[in-house]
Amino acid sequence: MVGASEWIDRMTVLRNCIFILPGNGRVPDSKEMRLVYAEKITDWGEAAERVDVRLTEVGYIFQFAVLEGNELSTGEVMRRKKAVKESYTCQISETFIFFKENSQPNFQAVRRSAIPIRR
Repeated sequence: MVGASEWIDRMTVLRNCIFILPGNGRVPDSKEMRLVYAEKITDWGEAAERVDVRLTEVGYIFQFAVLEGNELSTGEVMRRKKAVKESYTCQISETFIFFKENSQPNFQAVRRSAIPIRR
């Protein structure tokens, strides 16, 4: 279960990611872009997936997808699937957000106070 302070951190990360991803900082309609993965990183220095040494200490990985087409049944009552039109990955620390459109090879860096992470 996620506690209140962790929830606040995650929402702050979400707002900062939305600000830098395509859409000019407006909150996307849930039909346009969805958060499909979120992971807390307890130490970027130990994270194999870290894309840059400027990611330090505590942070997050968020992945977003822009979906298209009709929903397809999966055979599970509460689960549907749709085609992914584009997807984005954000790696976040207290001072940097690295992001990329997943069809592109490289991450871009944005220096901003990303999250007031509580240790």
